[in-house]
Amino acid sequence: MLAELGMSEDAFDDYTNELQKNNSNLKDNEELAQKVAAAQIPIHRNVKKAAEIFADNADVLDEANRGTEDFSAACSTMADALNDVFGEGAFDAETVSGNLETVKKAMEGDIEAL
Repeated sequence: MLAELGMSEDAFDDYTNELQKNNSNLKDNEELAQKVAAAQIPIHRNVKKAAEIFADNADVLDEANRGTEDFSAACSTMADALNDVFGEGAFDAETVSGNLETVKKAMEGDIEAL
């Protein structure tokens, strides 16, 4: 499992301990904390990757560029990144384009937008 997560055992244990320290439901349940950690780590990585992709495309993902090939390509790229976070088929380029402000807020860390 650790190889799939790309983490050392020490790093995984540290993350699990943090979860237990900060969540009363996990405090006395190391097995559950490990399962939560294993599920959260890929999500965190994918959110970080999506935010980086958004930052790389922020200039193109501007209303002034709507209708251009670059805008459409950036929306498709962003949809792919968001699908990595939320599951395949959750987003397409049209959804990104139609919800650009919400996507921008989400990629800037707005929990409500996520």
